[in-house]
Amino acid sequence: MNNSKLISKEVNGLETVYTLVPGTKLSEVMDELPHGIINKNYTGIGGTTLELDCNRNSIVVEPLKETAWTKAQKPSLHNKYKIFYFGSKSFVQTRVSRKISTLSAKELKFEELSKNLNEYIQDCLKQEKPIKICTVTDQLQTLYNLLETAHPELHSTFHLLLDEVDYMQEASSFRKVMHDCMDIFKGHSPLQRSLLSATIKKFHDPIIAEEPVTTIKYQDHKKTKLDVYESTLTEEAILELVTKRLADSPNEKIVVALNQLKSCIRVAQQLVKQKAIEQSEIAILCSQSRVSEVQEYKHEISSIGILPCTLTFITSAYFVGYDIDERYHNIVACDGNSPSLAIHPSTVYQVSGRCRAKAGLYSNSLLHRMVYSNTQEQKTYSAEELINNSDIANGISILMKLVDQKKTEYSNRFKDHLSKSIFNTDDFYLNIFKPSTNGTDTAEISYLKIDEIIQNQGTKALCADADEYSKSLEDWFNITRHKLHVEPSEVDCNNIKDALTHALKQIRDLSCYAAPQDYFPQILNSINTTKPIKGSIKKLLELYNFSSAHLLFNRDKVLDAVEGIISNEKQPNSRIEELNLYLQFEKLKSLGNSTAVTSIELAYSINTSSPSSDIMSINKKLATSLKKGDKNSKLEKQFVSSITKNKNIQKKLHLLFVNSTSKSSNSVKTFTFTTGEKYDVLS
Repeated sequence: MNNSKLISKEVNGLETVYTLVPGTKLSEVMDELPHGIINKNYTGIGGTTLELDCNRNSIVVEPLKETAWTKAQKPSLHNKYKIFYFGSKSFVQTRVSRKISTLSAKELKFEELSKNLNEYIQDCLKQEKPIKICTVTDQLQTLYNLLETAHPELHSTFHLLLDEVDYMQEASSFRKVMHDCMDIFKGHSPLQRSLLSATIKKFHDPIIAEEPVTTIKYQDHKKTKLDVYESTLTEEAILELVTKRLADSPNEKIVVALNQLKSCIRVAQQLVKQKAIEQSEIAILCSQSRVSEVQEYKHEISSIGILPCTLTFITSAYFVGYDIDERYHNIVACDGNSPSLAIHPSTVYQVSGRCRAKAGLYSNSLLHRMVYSNTQEQKTYSAEELINNSDIANGISILMKLVDQKKTEYSNRFKDHLSKSIFNTDDFYLNIFKPSTNGTDTAEISYLKIDEIIQNQGTKALCADADEYSKSLEDWFNITRHKLHVEPSEVDCNNIKDALTHALKQIRDLSCYAAPQDYFPQILNSINTTKPIKGSIKKLLELYNFSSAHLLFNRDKVLDAVEGIISNEKQPNSRIEELNLYLQFEKLKSLGNSTAVTSIELAYSINTSSPSSDIMSINKKLATSLKKGDKNSKLEKQFVSSITKNKNIQKKLHLLFVNSTSKSSNSVKTFTFTTGEKYDVLS
């Protein structure tokens, strides 16, 4: 220990605060990590390194396979202890001709993994050296089972460290194993367990909340520089920055942290197309489950701590724990419009901290695109509100036990469906439940999921406000804000669905930054396609322009309706035209004194149930009367003209302006008209 590096140690109840000389590693002031929650505050301070190097048996758990594997590739820093990687679903290290290679689970059977672990433990015992095991959350239970069976005398000697624990919180909704891992942690000896991160988040689990907390602080810590570029387009902005870096510094490497694999591929393709870089010099590092999607690019770590290519894209699998031992230009993308790209400022800090080169990064940049404005306020929940729903878990448990008692094929399938519906992530409600720890068919509250919900709400709120987001970044960086104007990338579209999809994306990207007439030419010019398809795009732009001009309509609902049409309709062009007509109808109705609206409402209000042949007759008569009727305004003239010139629309008038249901009885089809909105697009 180096006491000269320790400025002060203050103990206040369950919290201990260490104040250190800037740049101090934890191994310089501690012999081993303390138990409880450790908020190390800074990346690269050596928390995991200390646990793997200290003189006690250790199990270090990483949330991601790539991180766990890389941690075990080198012996510990000072004592040179061998570290065993325990994993059978991803990488498993083997040594051939002095080179480390990897095997997948299919190539290495579980029995062989167990054998290798036993040989490693025996070797450590023989040499009287501590046992150091690095594993991933998915394998922790299997590791525990093996230790209890083969080495029961050693099981209680291990110190358990859950590294990057805030990532475990963030991934709890879609990775059930995070709950299992936390349950194992809570069952481990309180004096032999630690939770570690540079960006610790609040824990709502009452057991974890009682853990002692160790906080590390540097005295007069100098923050690093971060350039924040605010742009209207994410992919185009990345393309702009990367192209400039490649031109200005051709011999320096670049990392782009972009947690959207398709976006990584699109940007890479554009760079190659523009001849800014060769495809062979681009790597895309992602989770093993998605490697098949990036086979045309390098996607493996060829040398630990060294970037595989001049330009390397990384997704969230490499955002935490993965150390890079060389300098590079760092570019991080944050887009509040996309759940996968809406990242908290603390994550920006984690990603920036992947560089472990002594001289640091060449440059550090963040591309930030705010959430497009939403006319409806998003509902948020407090942790107390969510926790107070814990009694629902009792009802879920009763239902699941009741279904289980039936023991029929149907009940078994229903139980499986019920379990997936309740415990898996669901877009329609915030899931706060998990299967009980005891393994029975019961449910309980998930505090990890509540942690995640509260974090996500905070992140969304920050992403929606550029000033607040920048202010939060100042906790970690000295920031300089820039405006970055980029034009939409040109795309080739040979069918109407692709063209409309691209146009819709551009509308969402640009709509909160300018008036529609300002960016519509950009959208039209960015799509290389035929004149008829461009005509369809113009109709979409006109529809959006009309809905944006009137507070009567909820812009996001209109865009959602268009998205549904494009996705589900074989002929989206005609359906978009019908939606436009419906918007005009609602606007005329809100203004009042419209002869056309009055005629339509009278035509159907007295025909609540009629044979289909009568309905067609009513439609025809209505179209004739509209053509002859008075047109009080430019909008009404346009509305009537659209109806009277289109025979297909005339046939659908009863479907466009009122909700209707059809029913067959004695071979006679009838229509029943109901009140309510045909499209849910009003504010």
